[in-house]
Amino acid sequence: MNTLKCYAAGCAKRATIHFIRAEARRVVEAVVLCDEHGTARLHEHWNRPGRIGPGTPERIGTGVVFDIDDLVLDELNIQDQPNWAGWLELIEVGGARRFGMRVDSFAWVVLSAELQGYQFPRPPTHQAMARLLKAIGARLDYVEIDKVTPGDVYVYEAKLHIEHAGTHVLVDLRPTDAIALALYCGVPIVVSQALLTMLR
Repeated sequence: MNTLKCYAAGCAKRATIHFIRAEARRVVEAVVLCDEHGTARLHEHWNRPGRIGPGTPERIGTGVVFDIDDLVLDELNIQDQPNWAGWLELIEVGGARRFGMRVDSFAWVVLSAELQGYQFPRPPTHQAMARLLKAIGARLDYVEIDKVTPGDVYVYEAKLHIEHAGTHVLVDLRPTDAIALALYCGVPIVVSQALLTMLR
């Protein structure tokens, strides 16, 4: 358990919500807040009118390019719901559409470390995968979040779009792993139009 205090002025409560905001895949704001101030901050951030993602709108294949807008980790959920303690929010590049999903605390740490340029002492799985692709002469073109299984918790699916020996190869992967790989390799994150239409 951390002993950090809430960053809000005049608040001495223990911080439980970690909030990271990114632009162009770099952290532009990182704060820790108590539950009360954290909830208010997120509501204000996500509901700001007319908010447009940085960059020029782009389509790849049948999808739309998005990028990371923010990452949230709620410590109060880690013990009871470790697989759903975090939240990842994407925003359309050059657009206003948003796309979010719950993430586990480990995925949150990996994604936040990539955004902050943290140098791992040993390569984590997504970096090892990037090295493997390079070693066999393959190229990752982009990652695509393309399907969802609705239920009590939505389960999303992602694909790696890889070029190898003149062939286009698709590899199924968890979205958080695909996004971590996209950050490391510097390739686009695409959300399929079919998925966006379904979730509208």
